[in-house]
Amino acid sequence: MHNDAVYAYHEVIRQYHGIDPDQDKKDAQSPHDACFRAIRSEKRWLPGEKAIARSSRYSYLYARDVIQGRWPEGETAISSDAKSSLFYALRVQKSPFPLGEPIIARDSQASYLYARIVLEKRFLDGENAILQNPQTACNYAQFVIKGRWQECEPLLSRSPREALCYAREVLKAPFVQAEPALANDGLCSLLYAELVLQNRFRLGENAIIQYPWLSVRYAKNVLKAPWGVAEPSIATDPHSSYLYARDVLRGRFLSAEPLIASHSTVAFLYARDLVKKRWKIAEPAILENPEILQRYQTEVPGAEHCGKYLHLIPAVDEQDLEWFLERYTQDIQFQEY
Repeated sequence: MHNDAVYAYHEVIRQYHGIDPDQDKKDAQSPHDACFRAIRSEKRWLPGEKAIARSSRYSYLYARDVIQGRWPEGETAISSDAKSSLFYALRVQKSPFPLGEPIIARDSQASYLYARIVLEKRFLDGENAILQNPQTACNYAQFVIKGRWQECEPLLSRSPREALCYAREVLKAPFVQAEPALANDGLCSLLYAELVLQNRFRLGENAIIQYPWLSVRYAKNVLKAPWGVAEPSIATDPHSSYLYARDVLRGRFLSAEPLIASHSTVAFLYARDLVKKRWKIAEPAILENPEILQRYQTEVPGAEHCGKYLHLIPAVDEQDLEWFLERYTQDIQFQEY
């Protein structure tokens, strides 16, 4: 943007004040200035084409935005850069660009995109480069070869995320060679069990257990039963503990209740969905959150009086508070009668 502003300034000076008569010569020596001068004028600027033709990027831009078609004079420069060659083939020629294929074949991402979008078939010269990158190798197998590509499997077997994608989208079956790598990644182990094996993945369970929320999902979607060995891990996270109780145990999760009770929102949800009555041990935390307290009073059976009368009495222990609430409620009922 800075160079564009400088160019615009000099253009005004040249046109309206007749100063800097060498501006055309300066522009003709700079690929950037020559290219953007032509783009602004929307027509070829012959004095600058020699400079433009020295730059792969500006040769591509000049062909795309000014000539709007092939520009043989710039193709030598374009063919020296993989990205420029790829986009020249895609957006200018709209067909293969043989002169640029040697440089494209050195770049994994460019080779994959050239094969998928331009050739719409395998690009054999670029496959060695593609095999240097697990992501492009997986994409090449999925979208170009559209089937198993054995040459990429040793590479993918060391990359959990790409191995998972390859197993699900290409093999549509277990990828046994990659299972040791998958087993080191908790999320990939879970998804491999859910989406590929549709059964337990014992090798990856140690990694899954390290994350409470993954453990809950594994128990719910894969085991479809309580997972006792993971419960100590689950019990370290209040929200995961609540979900485990609700979706897996379908009952109270006693070992996690002290932690759950210390978090107002989760404590309210646990009281409403699992305890299903007033849950006194959670009320100190719930009382600190007015919005949650209001929902606790209205949605949990027996909790309607929680916190209503605390402003009337000094701090007391729980037994005295229960006695006060009972007497106060009786007085209200007597007055109404």
